[in-house]
Amino acid sequence: MKLMRSRTQDVPVLYQIQRSAFKADVEQYGPLEGSPGLETQVILESKLDAGHYYTIFESDEIIGGIRVIIEGNHGHISRIFIDENWQNRGIGKAVLSCIFNKYKGVRRWTLDTPKDHQRNRYFYESMGFRPVGEVKISNQLTLVDYECEKPISQITTSIKGGQFDVILIDLDNTLFDFNAAEKYALQATLEKMNLFSHYEAFESAYIPINARMWQELEEGTITKEALKVERFAESLKQVGLKADAKLMSEIYVKALSEAGILFDGAIEVLDILSQKYKLIALSNGIQEVQEGRLKKSGVEKYFQDKAISEKIGVSKPHPLIFHKAIELAHYEGDYSRVLMVGDSLPADIKGASQLGIKTCWMNYDFRRNRTEIDYDYEINVIEELLRHV
Repeated sequence: MKLMRSRTQDVPVLYQIQRSAFKADVEQYGPLEGSPGLETQVILESKLDAGHYYTIFESDEIIGGIRVIIEGNHGHISRIFIDENWQNRGIGKAVLSCIFNKYKGVRRWTLDTPKDHQRNRYFYESMGFRPVGEVKISNQLTLVDYECEKPISQITTSIKGGQFDVILIDLDNTLFDFNAAEKYALQATLEKMNLFSHYEAFESAYIPINARMWQELEEGTITKEALKVERFAESLKQVGLKADAKLMSEIYVKALSEAGILFDGAIEVLDILSQKYKLIALSNGIQEVQEGRLKKSGVEKYFQDKAISEKIGVSKPHPLIFHKAIELAHYEGDYSRVLMVGDSLPADIKGASQLGIKTCWMNYDFRRNRTEIDYDYEINVIEELLRHV
């Protein structure tokens, strides 16, 4: 049995197996919204883009699928379905074990299953899940919520060394959980501006606007100073609120600088790496924010220095910021012995590889690489970096 990311060409077979697997549920519980047994082929295909849909193969035959939803260190098993001809052969257990191993950064897994599905419940409980509650969906259907706490994976305490001399490490969504920090800072900002009742609407507007403007910064079409304020001004306008965007920016930056929320395992990995390599923090972030979070989180001591775009004067992928970071390491050797670790394909990976620097893509949210940008290594949790150095 093997798992592979689901592809568009898998959809017709996955669709047929899924409809068959959930047909009895539709007949027993009725046409409930969101039922996998009622999904169209188009809807199923649209869910592949999330990057957490996997096709189950036996040899080259598609025998089922599994979809998981990942949010930080929480994973939810949305569905798992196996062709009836391959059931009762231990496939489900092998699939879940593979998923647990693939998502080593996930500490807490959840799922739900119908209360009267005794075989499913026995299976999940045999895999370490325990019931934590019930939700009545209709007169016919009650779902049992299950939870499973997975132990933190053991981090390798020794590394080979010898391949690299310097490691450049991006901060946001490589070491720091930026999504969690952003949520904290936005909530603090709206609360201080007496706008917290509009939080959900504002967040929905702000996140895509902010992401777009950071991309524009990488492309050189907006300045850092303009970005700081304009993202709030545009979000306020979209939601229909009136407030001082400059003041909001100042409150937000201060709150964000205090949110040193690291990915699990980051401190342990930095402690190991710092004993063998020169580490340089390399970030396009706001200087006040990044310096504050490095101090707040206690990881500043592991870095020989930091190259932050606001101070350097250019942002990744500009070659100058990479040259400056390597200069801060007091390194004059071959760039092929330098490793760049980061989550942005255009800024971190492409920028570094164009200079002959080796690259490691921190694909923390399991995105599909839809670009032509290549990299030397890919990791999904920071602990995996130790395998490549």
